[in-house]
Amino acid sequence: MGAEEFLQRYQAGERDFIGINLSGVDLSGKNLEKINLTQANLSRANLTNTSLKYANLSEANLTKANLSQSRLNYANLSHANFSGANLSQTSLDSANLSQANLSGANLCKSRLSSAILRSVNFREANLSESSLYKTNLIDVNLQKADLNQINLADGKLENVNLNNANLHQAKFDRVNLTNGTMIKANLSQINWPNGNLTEANLTEANLSGANLRKVKLAKVNLSQANLVQANLLEADISQANLEGANLQQAIYHEKTLFPPGFDAAKTGAYNLEPGASLAGYNLSGFDLSGLTLNGANLEGANLKSANLSQACLIEVNLSRANLTNAELNSTNLIQANLSHANLSNAKVNSANLSQANLGQANLTKASLYRANLNQADLTKTNLLETNLNDANLMGANLSEAKMIQVNLQGANLIETNLTDVSLVGFNLRSTKLSGQNFTGRNLCGSDLSYANLSGANLNSANLSGANLQYADLEGANLKEAKLGGTNLYNAKFKGAIMPDGSIHE
Repeated sequence: MGAEEFLQRYQAGERDFIGINLSGVDLSGKNLEKINLTQANLSRANLTNTSLKYANLSEANLTKANLSQSRLNYANLSHANFSGANLSQTSLDSANLSQANLSGANLCKSRLSSAILRSVNFREANLSESSLYKTNLIDVNLQKADLNQINLADGKLENVNLNNANLHQAKFDRVNLTNGTMIKANLSQINWPNGNLTEANLTEANLSGANLRKVKLAKVNLSQANLVQANLLEADISQANLEGANLQQAIYHEKTLFPPGFDAAKTGAYNLEPGASLAGYNLSGFDLSGLTLNGANLEGANLKSANLSQACLIEVNLSRANLTNAELNSTNLIQANLSHANLSNAKVNSANLSQANLGQANLTKASLYRANLNQADLTKTNLLETNLNDANLMGANLSEAKMIQVNLQGANLIETNLTDVSLVGFNLRSTKLSGQNFTGRNLCGSDLSYANLSGANLNSANLSGANLQYADLEGANLKEAKLGGTNLYNAKFKGAIMPDGSIHE
């Protein structure tokens, strides 16, 4: 039947097309929702961007058909043959694919969330960057399949064959794998935190750089597996077979459970514990959140893009460490040594850096929103486009710091040493500057609106073009200060010494 006749019958209200031959027809962009195409022949058909929601395609022949960007949500695709078909960017959410054949099919960037995937054949299929969130895979064949960057978070895998499959950078958060086989599978940089692998076979699997934090590996076979730079923090591998496994530069600590008598230190793995000597170690990209490493030596360590949020790093030596793009939110860094460290683009929001040494560190474009830098040393620190909004810099030393386009809005700068710091054009809105000494300083064009400058010494300061509206200048010394073009709307001057030497009532 031709496409024209078929579409006329569909538009007339007919829905049952059991066993119809539509091989090679062009039905792209059509709406065929709730149609019954059981046992139909749609091989090589063009179904690009076609809507087949709630359709029945059970036992249909769709070999080498083009279904890219089509919508098959809630469709019945059981026992259908999709071998060699193009299903890239297709939506298959909640579809029934039980016992379907998708060998060699292209499902790149497709969605299969909550789909029924029992006894499906995905051998050599391309599922890269696809989403199978909260999907259960039972008795599924994924041998030699490309699962690069696939999202299987919160899914369940039972009796799944992943031998020689590519799972590079796959997302397996909280995934349970029971009796699966992953012999020689590529699991490099897979993200599998809080997972549960029971009696799985990972012989000769590549788990280099894998995040296996808090994973349970009960009776798992990891013989000859590559675990180089794997994250094994809090993992339970006490019953695993680690014969011949490579754990060079993998990380573990006291809560990691190894088999009885297994000495992880002799394998070249890193024990991350308080006071550990980790100078120069490569910990780039690792999830170290919540870890306690008080007093550890991480001088010159590579922590680029590492997650250290909520970690306890009191008195840690991070001098000259690479922390670019690192996550340090709510991290405890009291008295830590970060001198000469590179924290460009790092997120250090709400972190405690009280009395920390950040001398000559690079904080370009770093965010330290609400960070505590009380009495911290930031001498000669690079603060280009740094966000210090609402940060506590009370008593901190910022002398000779390079401060360009820094956001200091709402920051506490009481008793802060700002010697040799250019404040021209600064955003100092709502900052706490009471008692600060700005004698002879150039604050031209700075935004000091709503700032607390009570008792501040602004003798001979240049405030030309500055914004001081609603600023608190009670008791401040403004003698001989330059106020040309300054916005003083609703500023408070009670008891202040004015530029002419008079005291404001």
